[in-house]
Amino acid sequence: MTVFGGTDAIHNNALYLVCSKHFLVPSELLNSLAMHAGYGLDVLPARTHNFVGFFGGMSLKMLNFLELMSEYDGKRTNGGIRIKLFNHISFLGGYISYKYFSGGAAFNFQL
Repeated sequence: MTVFGGTDAIHNNALYLVCSKHFLVPSELLNSLAMHAGYGLDVLPARTHNFVGFFGGMSLKMLNFLELMSEYDGKRTNGGIRIKLFNHISFLGGYISYKYFSGGAAFNFQL
C-alpha cells in the first residue's frame, strides 16, 4: 500500500464523453429519474485507465432526501444509496461489484 504517491501509487486516467437525461416524476414518493451513458477511450499514455468502452448508470431520487444509484463503469456493476439531511449533510454508501463496501460523508453549502 502506498500513501501520498510513490512508485506503487495508482494514477488513474480517463478520457470519455457522457450524455445525461433527467426526468421529473410528479409523484409523492419519486421525485426524479436520471440516466447516464458514456463511452471512454484509452488513448492517453498511462499505466491505468478508467471508463474504457461503454458505461452508464441511473439514479432515482425519492422523498426529497434519498437517492438510489446503480452503474456499470466499464468493468463492474456498482450500487449505492445517498441520504441528504438538512440540505447540507450527505451520507453515501455503496457496494463496488455489489461485494465491497465504500462510503463517505459530506457537508455542502453555497458561498
